[in-house]
Amino acid sequence: MGSLTGTPANLIVNDWMVRETGGGMGYFTIGYVGIPVTIIGVAWLVLIGPHSFRRLRRVPSTVTPTPSRFLFEMRVRPGALEGLTLPEAERRHDLTIYDVLRDGAHVFARREAITVAAGDMLLVEGGMETVEVLQDRGLVDAGLGTGKPGGEDRLEAVVMPDSMLMGSRLGALDLLSDHDVSVVALASRRHRVEGSFGDLQIGLGDVIVLTGERTSLEEAAAEAGLLPLSARPAKRMQPDAYRSAVIFAIGVATTALGWLPPEIAFGGVVVAMALLGSLRLRHAMQDVNWTIVILLACMIPLGQAVQDTGAAHVIANALIDAMPVGGPLTVTAVILLMAATLTTFVDNVSTAAVLSPVASGLATRAGLPVEPLLIAVAIGTSLDFLTPFGHHNNTVVMGAAGYRFRDFPKLGLPLIFLCLLTALLVERVLFF
Repeated sequence: MGSLTGTPANLIVNDWMVRETGGGMGYFTIGYVGIPVTIIGVAWLVLIGPHSFRRLRRVPSTVTPTPSRFLFEMRVRPGALEGLTLPEAERRHDLTIYDVLRDGAHVFARREAITVAAGDMLLVEGGMETVEVLQDRGLVDAGLGTGKPGGEDRLEAVVMPDSMLMGSRLGALDLLSDHDVSVVALASRRHRVEGSFGDLQIGLGDVIVLTGERTSLEEAAAEAGLLPLSARPAKRMQPDAYRSAVIFAIGVATTALGWLPPEIAFGGVVVAMALLGSLRLRHAMQDVNWTIVILLACMIPLGQAVQDTGAAHVIANALIDAMPVGGPLTVTAVILLMAATLTTFVDNVSTAAVLSPVASGLATRAGLPVEPLLIAVAIGTSLDFLTPFGHHNNTVVMGAAGYRFRDFPKLGLPLIFLCLLTALLVERVLFF
């Protein structure tokens, strides 16, 4: 919400402003409203967030697994846990045992009556450190997992909404096996754990632990739609990095000062980096997020269609007729609320494409300048805090922190209304 290139939705809104006024927004124009909204929102999160989540964390971790407790498959070694009942083994080693597989068959009995024997395959939930200690002490063979083990590097990754692994079972992941990568642990969002490790189903926001060679892990994660979580040691900044940062800063400055439009300024940044050897175009093209590029190419004509077919005019008239008072603040509040509501269920690029012509129609009907209403569209489309699928960032933190679906509206709904109120007040001061 601070700059023109902060999100692709801002580019959609800016494109519409060029169509309406003949001139686009400045690079930091959105920030006039977005930065105060951000400051207020962050302040509210810092003050209220910890108190809200203190109450939420009363749920036992055995009920809702988090990445601090993973599901593993381990084989009991002779002389290790033999003779212990399942409750005794759990208390002694801080584990939760879900399944016992003995001689290829599942053991069904009362938990107090099941005694662990050498060679048993156990499906357990526990901390990563706990399982590693058991393995180091020679009590179990842990992290057996599924797939082809191909190295000792480890990678933790979140399952994203567009992941090819969604709904698959761990024992049927041919894609990872093709890369010589093994799944050794899973932090599952599901409340029920049944069957063996290979029967576990992958869901949205789950965190899986992969092992293999570093290159294979990166390739498998990228192909499967997984977001790596494991931190990498920061490399010391090289001279090329400083030079690239300076070139990028020049691109931002030329756009912010209005000397060049963003597409020319940042196109020049890419050319300059390529000529100076700081950017390899072949590798850069491979890293382009083509999903966003194609989405932008599709959504811009969609917004134009909403205008050309008269849909924007019809919606604008209906909204004006339904408003008790058609003042500038009322119109702005309606646009903000529509954008924040729609972006909860639709990606922000599509929301911006649909609402930009509507905002333009409202401005014409109400006799208002179009700029503040389009900025309201841009701000509203970034207020997607209500659901874990509203934005891919929400999905990332859901898996990484072990949140539940209801955690998002509980904290996000008040945050959205606070941001909407702040944006409305700032727009009143700046434009009305």
